[in-house]
Amino acid sequence: MKKIDRETLIAGIIAIVAFIAIICEVVFGGISTVSIAAAVKDIAGIIVDMMVLFIAFKALVKKDVVTFRGKLETAMEDIEKSYAPLIQEHKAKETNENDVLKNQEFIRYDLAKNVDALFGVECKDYMRFFEIKAQSPDKITFYVRKKFFGEPFTPDIIAGHIKGFCEKKYNHYSTSYSLDKDGANITVSFGKVLETNDDIENLISIVDDVLLLYIAEYKK
Repeated sequence: MKKIDRETLIAGIIAIVAFIAIICEVVFGGISTVSIAAAVKDIAGIIVDMMVLFIAFKALVKKDVVTFRGKLETAMEDIEKSYAPLIQEHKAKETNENDVLKNQEFIRYDLAKNVDALFGVECKDYMRFFEIKAQSPDKITFYVRKKFFGEPFTPDIIAGHIKGFCEKKYNHYSTSYSLDKDGANITVSFGKVLETNDDIENLISIVDDVLLLYIAEYKK
């Protein structure tokens, strides 16, 4: 966490103390035109230090108010670097209004179609890997698609393997999967809204493990 500079903090505190002393001097020394004018002059001399401290505190507080999206994106940076360019955050197409709106509601990450992207093979074709709500997230959904796993495509078997792993390692959560026309969706439900740093760490651990399982199942 970024801290306020020591010099700024000391100068600001001294300015605040001086401000209080000036007000007390005016009140207890008798309010008059002369005393008020003198107080205004003195306050003008310390107002800059007070404002600098106020702005520093405001910036510090604002920096500490981090959204779930911000926390997750920061935590995902290590995974993105480790597997680059295999995994990346989904970038909505500005010309696609539905894509933009969904990107506001969900945090989404994509996988390169070809695992060989890990070895330097260029791949510009990506598919959805997972999505999770940006507000009040209580579950994460992973997508099993033929585009990534290739032929023969057995989404029920792949999803079953991943479900079994998650149930064993993350048995305090509930894992399920469902089949659809495109493949399978694997959902890990947390039974609560994710908020804490520990929640983020557990989520990242799940993402990392499932990504490794995807690679293991790739064209198996």
